[in-house]
Amino acid sequence: ATLKSDGAWNAAHFKNADYDALLVDYGKARDLQAQRIAAGRIQTLLLDETPEIISYFSQYSRITSNKVESVRFTAISHLLLDRVTFVQA
Repeated sequence: ATLKSDGAWNAAHFKNADYDALLVDYGKARDLQAQRIAAGRIQTLLLDETPEIISYFSQYSRITSNKVESVRFTAISHLLLDRVTFVQA
């Protein structure tokens, strides 16, 4: 429950109904194989939903995914993620 979209450990503010349903499936799994299948589905979903933020400091290139907004950089190219949010579709 702490890992769900409205859970206490959701520091990233990630919200996804499919993810929450997969967590329920994982919790209901009765054997190791069923847990592995559910965990694999969770992993695939999270990898698909993870935004890319690529910092390339050699030439100060800054690339962000269109899935996020409010990514900030300092004058010395420190990456600041404290205000980053997912773009609502």
